[in-house]
Amino acid sequence: MSIGHLTHSARRSPAPRTLPPEFVRRPRLVQRLRSVPEGVLGVIVAPPGYGKSSLIAEWADADDRPFVLIGADFAADKPPSLDTGEPCVVVIEDAHGITPDALSEGLEAIRQRTAAGSMIAVVARSEPRLPLGRLRAHRALIEIRTPELAMTPAEGGALLKRAGLQLDFATVQTLVRRTEGWPVALYLAALAVADQPDTPDGVVAFRGDNYLLVEYIRDEILGHMSRASLVFLRRVSILEELSGDVCNAVLDDQQAALRLAKLALTTPLLEPVDPARERYRCHPLFRESLNAELRQREPDLIPTLHARASSWYGEHGRLDDAIEHAVAAGDARRTGTLLWGGLLSFLTPNGIDRTAAWLDRLDADAVARSPQLAMSAACAALAAGRTKTALGYAHDLIARHEETAIDQTLLTGAELIATITGASEMTAVRDAACGLRQELAPNNPWRAACTWFEGMAVYLSGEDRPRSGQLFDEAATFGGQTSPALTASALGARAMLAMEDDDWQLAADLADEADAIITSTQCELPITALALAVVAAVHAHEGRAAEAKQDLHRAAAALANVDDSLAWYGAQTRLVLAHASLHLADVVGARALLAHASRQARRAGNPAAFSSWFSNAWSYLDTIAEASLAGPSALTIAELRVLRFLPSCRPFREIADQLGVSANTVKTQAHAVYRKLGAGSRSEAVLLAREAGLLGE
Repeated sequence: MSIGHLTHSARRSPAPRTLPPEFVRRPRLVQRLRSVPEGVLGVIVAPPGYGKSSLIAEWADADDRPFVLIGADFAADKPPSLDTGEPCVVVIEDAHGITPDALSEGLEAIRQRTAAGSMIAVVARSEPRLPLGRLRAHRALIEIRTPELAMTPAEGGALLKRAGLQLDFATVQTLVRRTEGWPVALYLAALAVADQPDTPDGVVAFRGDNYLLVEYIRDEILGHMSRASLVFLRRVSILEELSGDVCNAVLDDQQAALRLAKLALTTPLLEPVDPARERYRCHPLFRESLNAELRQREPDLIPTLHARASSWYGEHGRLDDAIEHAVAAGDARRTGTLLWGGLLSFLTPNGIDRTAAWLDRLDADAVARSPQLAMSAACAALAAGRTKTALGYAHDLIARHEETAIDQTLLTGAELIATITGASEMTAVRDAACGLRQELAPNNPWRAACTWFEGMAVYLSGEDRPRSGQLFDEAATFGGQTSPALTASALGARAMLAMEDDDWQLAADLADEADAIITSTQCELPITALALAVVAAVHAHEGRAAEAKQDLHRAAAALANVDDSLAWYGAQTRLVLAHASLHLADVVGARALLAHASRQARRAGNPAAFSSWFSNAWSYLDTIAEASLAGPSALTIAELRVLRFLPSCRPFREIADQLGVSANTVKTQAHAVYRKLGAGSRSEAVLLAREAGLLGE
């Protein structure tokens, strides 16, 4: 039944109580309230639309005690009369609107006027001004707040179904995550999505700027705030996380921190994210609604707010946030400065995706005009294996240098990319990488990349193998300071040399270190494909077949994104993968890898180091092919017939007479049996045949 809102005086709610058919029950919460010990105060606090009143109605429906509902002004004149003579539940609604003294005095009066076994519950939109800390410490408090009132996917699905929206459970989960279980938002989403021709697309598109939700938030939340509070929340809606310092900076107002602290106590949908309650977040839908208001009312202010945020985050070492706000401000120059300064730290799959997303949001002409942004785009493309795209950016940057001065570090990077992606001879790569490396300061972030590429060029050219090892070690040291992907690549290359030297213990140590870096930093990228291939080869050599197969898949997935502009890199990686496949007895896979590597090697000018890798691989394949012609399973029917007579002492002539063939035929077939069984004599062939189960005892 509907429970009336009482003011000035208290009344028992009438019975029987009935709930509407569309009501979604919350038995887990009702049970908590029904089982509260005597003397414990119940506090139910949540923003509008979280079902506080509905929960009270369901509790009243399930509890045998009478319910008394009291309005926010119950203590304005005098405490209510509550002479029920029996245990009851007293619910004080809208307690956030009651002064602290009035609320405390009223609670005490209610306790004195209710019978033993009664309970008091305080319901509020924001923190009721009560000594909750003391009550909590004395175990005299039960709290049901926003997290408990947020609907689970099952409850959300029931609400949506009763609102007329039929969704599969996966879509329900998406919408519940999107609304964070806010019941009223789920209901309004059902109304909004019902008007969409494509329901799943409508679910994805539902945001806080939907007019149904905007109107609700205006009526129930924003309408009760002062203008100053509205302006504050609207402007800080550009921030995902709020703190006093960042709000001061973004609003250029040293009083913003104080305003945030006050609003946090009274504003629904603004919740702390740290135990000290110094940092807060808006409910995502609430933030989106505020941001929509900002776009409508103060669009010209938005770039300034984002620029201030970018500066603050940059000063405090939060590079991702600084770049995000620089992009949102449309400041290509600042975005380029920030992105280029920390680019090597973004060489992870997620980092590359974020970089690409940032670049996509900026004007293409602005990216082209900014050398730092252009080089960032080139590096991101190279790390993702899109070498042709990277080469295009590099060539544009080099050409622009003829018209205007460009920072030497940027030009160095462009020249390195142009060389490694465009050269067919490793000597050209070696000379370019070496020359660029020598021009760079020891702390220059490009030094590790130049050193690694020089090491690969020296190794592949076959000129000075020990020197290549030194360069890989140097690249690993430099890379450790700037880029985990480069460090792992250098360690993988060094392990590859140890494999060639048959020093498998060193190879294993280096490969494990590379693998740990790749796994911990999640940098399974095209530029780490060679390191992953080495890890696979080492694990295969150690007999760790299951791990080696997984490593093969990881390396192949990373290599699949590398186009043919880096033919030498693709050839070397596939050669290592072929050796791993051979150790795993995957002959078909090894042949395919070797064939692909052979084509790429020709495109790369057949570097000298490839010859030994190809020679070893094809020799091993020949051995396997020869072995496949031997063994018990290779015996023909005729040879098996001869084998049956070998345990006897009968000569080949008698066996021939028995079989109706010539003695020479029997002799030939007998010797074929010896060879296929790996035997050196007739007696040894008999022994091996018995062990193989080809003969009886």
